[in-house]
Amino acid sequence: MNLNDLEMAETRVTAGETLVELGKTNEKIVVLGGDLSKSTHANKFGAAYPDRFYDFGPAEQNMVSVAAGLASSGKIPVVSTFAVFGSSRPYDQIRVGVSQSNLDVKIIVTHAGLITGQDGVSAQSIEDIAIMNALPNFNIIVPTDSVETRSAIKYAINTKGPFYIRLSRPPTPIIHQNDTFQFGKAESIRNGSDVTIVACGIMVIAALHAAHNLEKKVYLAEF
Repeated sequence: MNLNDLEMAETRVTAGETLVELGKTNEKIVVLGGDLSKSTHANKFGAAYPDRFYDFGPAEQNMVSVAAGLASSGKIPVVSTFAVFGSSRPYDQIRVGVSQSNLDVKIIVTHAGLITGQDGVSAQSIEDIAIMNALPNFNIIVPTDSVETRSAIKYAINTKGPFYIRLSRPPTPIIHQNDTFQFGKAESIRNGSDVTIVACGIMVIAALHAAHNLEKKVYLAEF
């Protein structure tokens, strides 16, 4: 694998396209946006299926509560916003309304981590994985690239229970040429005998570069 010659793609774009694709055959899917649907690309679903798209503006607590109600009514609601606004801001509604009731709500967030640096700390989310991981029943997926993003969203939609899918903003390298996604199972990308590196999401490509640099110093890293 030539790390400097990989095709790039935005996982948030893939997320929007995948929801549109799934919406063609599954009318239970409804998407809820929080004033950021253009940035998260959830607006693609809204353009394709306006009767199944709801924009709540900057009212994430209400958005999650409505999602819980829709799930209780047999729908498959997808909450779409930035990571910080889809985890810490509506935490109480997620904890009581979704998690404790084990409802079929899918929270797909973008702009995770420090990637929103220019927007200030209020838009950054470095604790969201810990927050969501502390909740019972929630399944957390942090895809590496657009290939895994598509597979992860399909899996979440077709699997009962609450999901938190964490995506980034900028284009990221496409590491996977084929669909190798398996929920709950680690994937070994390269073999090594000296060091083991574990990573997820956009940090996978950074870890691969680190493994490559270690190899130059005669340290074989498995990943």
